[in-house]
Amino acid sequence: MVAVCVLMGLSVPAVAVADPTPLEPVSCAGRTDVVRVKSSAGDGRPVCFKIPDDFGEYAIDVPGAYLLAGDNAHPITVTLIDGSGTAGAVDIDLGGWTAVGAGKEQTAASALRLISAATARGYAAVTAERQRLAADEAADFFLGEAFGHIHRANPSAAEAPENVGWEQYYDGGAIYYTAAIGARAIYSSVLSRYLETGGPAGPLGYPATSQDTAPGGGWYADFTGNPSAGGGNGGSIYWNPDSYPSSENPFRANALYGPIWEKWVTLGRTWQGQPLIGLTPTPNATGPNGAGSYVHFGQPTEANHLDLNGPTNASIYYSDQTRQVHTVQGSIRQTWRQHGWEQGRFGFPTTDEQTTPTGWTQRFQHGTITWNRGATAPILTTS
Repeated sequence: MVAVCVLMGLSVPAVAVADPTPLEPVSCAGRTDVVRVKSSAGDGRPVCFKIPDDFGEYAIDVPGAYLLAGDNAHPITVTLIDGSGTAGAVDIDLGGWTAVGAGKEQTAASALRLISAATARGYAAVTAERQRLAADEAADFFLGEAFGHIHRANPSAAEAPENVGWEQYYDGGAIYYTAAIGARAIYSSVLSRYLETGGPAGPLGYPATSQDTAPGGGWYADFTGNPSAGGGNGGSIYWNPDSYPSSENPFRANALYGPIWEKWVTLGRTWQGQPLIGLTPTPNATGPNGAGSYVHFGQPTEANHLDLNGPTNASIYYSDQTRQVHTVQGSIRQTWRQHGWEQGRFGFPTTDEQTTPTGWTQRFQHGTITWNRGATAPILTTS
């Protein structure tokens, strides 16, 4: 007998998906919205099943099944599972009968597994990506063995059928798939931070790259961005073991997305090093200069991480009020910090730092900070 089961699309990290739920037979009378299965056992009449969702994996309990007809709605791939494992896959017609398995020779111990076309593509892509990564010692080590089932990554989203996202968890990582991007793997601290931000339903969206070595050391992965969750057109997560005290290493990966990520990309992605913190809301959102967000950048060293306000680090700030995103660095950043950052006398930056014949200048909401070469103090102009 075949165990009847449904992959429900659960996406709880580090928890195996529950055993599949039985899909019960329904009456065949007068219906075209059911999958019909003919069996070498019984009286020759078909047994019918109603598919409850556009996406998923279902197993049907029909001894000796050998012919199957679709429900006129769902593209389906059928996989025969017998005592020796999985044997072949067949795309079935929406309406007409299709032979499956070994015909009337099929035994009662066999199983028929129905997989929606979208799910089948996800299975194939995830399997291929895992096989490819098996040659990568780091990825192979961190991903480990699969557990649970492949499932919808963001089941609450109104994703187009041809681009539904799928995920498969492993001991130390996960592989995600969409038709637009393909299959991408992330693991360890990068995956932990990704799930903390909400995974595919969060601002980062789906992985756009598999995890890889970052310029300057450590690991990174890029993401598609999820505009509906405030993620804009893309994002990244970076983790570098040299940035943090050893006791913090497993838990510190930095995520940035939205306008600040987009600005950083235009600067070449290696501007000032790597992100030393993730995207952070500015304090005092009710202040006169409004709310915003920022990320501090610097060379990925423990010293820079421990002194984020140090003179060797730099920042990118975004203002909700001005809708502008700008860099702040060097002596101008230090002076701005001494005057209260974005909630001080100058407010948010309204330009990047600009060179002058004698030094550097930068405009803010309420004034200008200018540094001249060799000067011992800045020139402060408040509007």
